[in-house]
Amino acid sequence: MTTLKTRLRVYSHTLLHQPQDRPGRWRIGYLADPADQPGQIRVSRAIAEQICRDLAQLRTEAIDDAMASAECYEDALAQADATLPRLHLDGEHLVADWRHVEGDSDALRSTDPDPDGRYTIGLGLDWRQVTANRCDAVRDDSTGLSPITAAYQAYIGCFSDPTMALLDLAGRAGIAVAYLDRGAIEADSRPLTDDEWDRLTYQLDSYDQHVSNSGDLNASFLDHIFAAVGVERFLDEDTDNTGAIDAHRTGR
Repeated sequence: MTTLKTRLRVYSHTLLHQPQDRPGRWRIGYLADPADQPGQIRVSRAIAEQICRDLAQLRTEAIDDAMASAECYEDALAQADATLPRLHLDGEHLVADWRHVEGDSDALRSTDPDPDGRYTIGLGLDWRQVTANRCDAVRDDSTGLSPITAAYQAYIGCFSDPTMALLDLAGRAGIAVAYLDRGAIEADSRPLTDDEWDRLTYQLDSYDQHVSNSGDLNASFLDHIFAAVGVERFLDEDTDNTGAIDAHRTGR
């Protein structure tokens, strides 16, 4: 591995330039090395991952904005696709998909890491050097996701939604879980706005404690599954142990 001369500077691209009411401001800057080719930069994989996440967030916001006037989600998605590429890491390959933007089925740009593990990227994003104090945020190797968060996002990315990821994990780990997702809550109450849902999510992690403290519910469930597989729940001499079991469940 070669020894790098650190020439790190802050760069951004035109898609992250702020609207006209904030001239000279950039939404996000990235700490990177200048590349030999103008309009390109060299970044670590951690920075490459953050660039992908930030562009995905930009696309999400564009779709949400378009939904205000679009007749359906597909129309809103088409509006976002008309101006914003899709950027993702496919294994070691960093891929920028401009096919929808340019109307060209061959408009895919990709790059692989060099022997130092760094990506030289242009990818059609028109990189330019900016000053850190003109950026709302600056990304560097320390501002990426924690290993736990990264692993979580990678895992739930394998499923259609987080609930399916939870149920798969419960099945693999042999854990009985009780859950209320947004669909179940709205079906038993009313449709919620995204703001209302965000406020409710902070309370949902207490659901397991609520269910665990419902002794009759747990006892009924355990009676059912023990009977279903033909296993005695208690041995004859242990029939008075329910109090100890309840104490273990509640932590007392």
